[in-house]
Amino acid sequence: MIDADLFVPRPAFFDDAECAGITHVMFPTTPGGVAAAQRVCRRCDVQAECLSYALTRGEVHGVWGGLSEVERDEIRRPLLQVTALQVSA
Repeated sequence: MIDADLFVPRPAFFDDAECAGITHVMFPTTPGGVAAAQRVCRRCDVQAECLSYALTRGEVHGVWGGLSEVERDEIRRPLLQVTALQVSA
């Protein structure tokens, strides 16, 4: 059985994204591929929306909003620590 909660409607900004139609480029497997994907993002008019979407959804794969998995994790890590401190207080 397929869990319907796994399927999220595609955000409207996807249609305006520079990577529309070439999403395979945005999930690189090499450092050179990450750089190529980030170049695509730099030309994109919806880069900020894309990054916000990825951070909100906890996307762990691919380049979103110009940031790699590692770069997004560097943003998320301090936020998660603050949240953990607030919960334990």
